[in-house]
Amino acid sequence: MKKILVVGQTPPPYHGQAISTQRLLDGDYEHIQLYLVRLYFSKEIDEVGKFKASKVVHLLKVIARIYYYRFRYRIDVLYYMPTGAKWMPLIRDVAILLATRWLFRKTVFHFHMAGVNSLFSRLPSMLKPFYRRAYYYPDLSIKLSKHNPTDDIALKSKQTVVVYNGVEDYYSIHRHLKKNSIVPTILFVGIIQGSKGIYELLEIAQRLHTRGIVFELRLVGKTDSVSTDQKIRAYIQQHRLQHRVKLIGIKTGEDKWQEYINADVFCFPSHFETFGLVLIEAMQFKLPVVTTRIGGIQSVVRNEETGYLVPLQNIEAFTKKVEKLLVDNQLRTTMGDKGRAYFLQNFTVKHYWQNMEQVLSQEL
Repeated sequence: MKKILVVGQTPPPYHGQAISTQRLLDGDYEHIQLYLVRLYFSKEIDEVGKFKASKVVHLLKVIARIYYYRFRYRIDVLYYMPTGAKWMPLIRDVAILLATRWLFRKTVFHFHMAGVNSLFSRLPSMLKPFYRRAYYYPDLSIKLSKHNPTDDIALKSKQTVVVYNGVEDYYSIHRHLKKNSIVPTILFVGIIQGSKGIYELLEIAQRLHTRGIVFELRLVGKTDSVSTDQKIRAYIQQHRLQHRVKLIGIKTGEDKWQEYINADVFCFPSHFETFGLVLIEAMQFKLPVVTTRIGGIQSVVRNEETGYLVPLQNIEAFTKKVEKLLVDNQLRTTMGDKGRAYFLQNFTVKHYWQNMEQVLSQEL
């Protein structure tokens, strides 16, 4: 039995990386045993990436816990998820890895975020050796898609594999809860912020409304700041979309699945995703997806089959594809059925657990 120390975030707050960490820990494995040192630097989404004095105290506690688990349970593999292109999390990573990585025989980096290497060139020369010592030469890198940035190559990873994310299949036990509605529903689930394409989505809604298309757009998730929330509400009021666009807030568990089961189209014009967990959640609920042709999304959605891949920030192209699905019930059904079949073939949590166990037990 191979012992592995997972240093990572679990919910709350609810975002892709934290949810994926919890999902990994929930697996029932024969050949690996996972231990967790939990990172909880942020309690809410709007705290992520921002400095607070309490985070320094937590940093020291995390390092102490890593030492405790390393020697108490004789763990020789460190599993870590590097940050993306953000300075505060980078400083956190470097501090943790410099203090603890040398304790372990092997290091695994799982890239749920991307862009950590993009910060290297902007570091002062005197800090670059610390970056290299923290990040360079992991024994194994795990990527979510072949379309993701080459952080693994830049960090001189000794080996790289691709493992798709997976989620539980909740459709089978919730499909009977669908409520029939005359008004087609467009669903968005995720952090409500500019980089997720939320402002493009509002303009898509405005264009659909201007063209006389009947719909309801439901935005499920928490806004990343008060200013974002205010801008969205101002846009809705200015364009008289109060009856078309609804800010739903965070939904979890049964309430979240109810949103999926009652929706008709999933629209996700994100600017970048290493994978996009919400896309496979939508596909399992037979929702055709309209999303961006970029990053790991291209490994998830099959264009013209399970949904549409649209060029980044092409609002008119997004609008046309969403409109096409809203007015064509048969097209929605056909694409939705294909999406669910593709989900069952590639993205169930059982596939994910099996692939992760194989990689972590055999490749180290």
